[in-house]
Amino acid sequence: MRIELNVLSKPLLNTVVDCLAAAMLGLLLAGCAESGSQAGNNNSSRGLSDQDAADASRLAASSLAQEKSGDSPGFDIRTDMPMLMERVLNHSAEVIWDSAGFIITAEGEQDLAPTTDQGWEAVAAAATVLMESGNLLILPGRSQGDAWDAYAKLLILASENALVAAEAQDATALFDAGGHIYEVCRACHNQYWINFEEGFD
Repeated sequence: MRIELNVLSKPLLNTVVDCLAAAMLGLLLAGCAESGSQAGNNNSSRGLSDQDAADASRLAASSLAQEKSGDSPGFDIRTDMPMLMERVLNHSAEVIWDSAGFIITAEGEQDLAPTTDQGWEAVAAAATVLMESGNLLILPGRSQGDAWDAYAKLLILASENALVAAEAQDATALFDAGGHIYEVCRACHNQYWINFEEGFD
């Protein structure tokens, strides 16, 4: 038998939980400040000072107020879109592309797949960065709308496939994943490249 409790709506329940958490944090900070004061003001490494406790309380209250108002968290974005693309996404994607498939040289056909565990780990690390970069693209202040977000989520999935392939040291699967990453990037650039050149909103 399943019992459902519908006494509190989800928003109201979240508010109650937030208030309780803020109250508990306030009590904890107050206790730490009192302990530090009793231990002596000369020992700054024990407990929290009154000022530290007050600052922490203000931060907690500010975060709670922000959540209640429905505002998005205050992300501290430090890079513009061209820098993010060049130094994070493109850099990581190039590691994957340079490690998959074959090239023809004067000496003949050369397999680009890593030949050492360290090489495969480098590809896995790049795939992880690229996978999480999809989330960076949809942060408030960077997202350009629903289509943009859809491309970012496709990038996450394609990069995850590259990560799985690298961890399995599967050259064929890595080649396929690299192709999917390229397709997602190309499709997104075809739609948003003008904005990329002129600057995003």
